[in-house]
Amino acid sequence: RGVKMKRLLILLFSLLIFSFSFSSTINFEKVVNASLGGYTNTKEERFIKTEKGNDKYYKVHVNIDSNLFQTNSRFNIDAHKFFKYISNNYELSQDERIALIFHDTLIDKYGNADDYEVAEITFKTNELKKINWDNFLHIKIPNAASHYWVHPAINKK
Repeated sequence: RGVKMKRLLILLFSLLIFSFSFSSTINFEKVVNASLGGYTNTKEERFIKTEKGNDKYYKVHVNIDSNLFQTNSRFNIDAHKFFKYISNNYELSQDERIALIFHDTLIDKYGNADDYEVAEITFKTNELKKINWDNFLHIKIPNAASHYWVHPAINKK
């Protein structure tokens, strides 16, 4: 009887661990602070928020360093740091997606400044596991990401 109870407890414990989603154990604010720093070059907090969407989709919103000549390489460098940190420090579930969404201030044609999402880079966790981050160049981020978008205004600067 003791052996059956022990097996049952092991089975229940295994199921509990298996069903515990990896992202619920990731504190994305800590990941952002560790990989990208806590503040931008204009002293804004780097981390904005995390949203959990449907279908195991996590959106991590961050402020990017302010730069009049913002380019895609800035997004790629920061995305490389962020996703490398997650890949090296956390166990990842198979079928989840993590989006890193960058925010910056843009000025419209009337001279009004406002906060905009200026880039979004998404990886599926099974793809993150395949990447050898020590040899992977940040310029390859657009090709490896499952979704890569940059605001058209960035390319016009």
